[in-house]
Amino acid sequence: MTRRILLIDDNPQIGRVFEVFLLKTHFAEMSFEAVLTAEAGVASLQREPADVVILDNYLGLHESYETPLKLIRNVSDAPVVLMTGSELDELGLGSLPVGLSGYIWKVGMTPASIEDSIERALIDAGTFASANLRDTQPS
Repeated sequence: MTRRILLIDDNPQIGRVFEVFLLKTHFAEMSFEAVLTAEAGVASLQREPADVVILDNYLGLHESYETPLKLIRNVSDAPVVLMTGSELDELGLGSLPVGLSGYIWKVGMTPASIEDSIERALIDAGTFASANLRDTQPS
């Protein structure tokens, strides 16, 4: 079964940048899909499970990640990594909120930060070891 990453972000440019950066990581072999709304993310997860979901902090009509996270949790137990333009302290969160497995700051996003966040989420979910993804070097 192909391993899969789902990105939910209302800015299509972020999806394109994320995909380019992802190709420079050990996760390049994973299937990748970017969708623009929480509802499209839920539909995608209903069609095909994801190993990790990257969720934008603010999605168009939704004021924060909380409602989209609840929608995702109704159909998937995949780890969810929050992606935002603000640091957690700036959001008034201080630490990672319950239900989230990681954090990517858009402003400082690099292939290494993406790789680290996905790896930590998969380790926390107990699915990293079975992926054997560290054996594959990115091209």
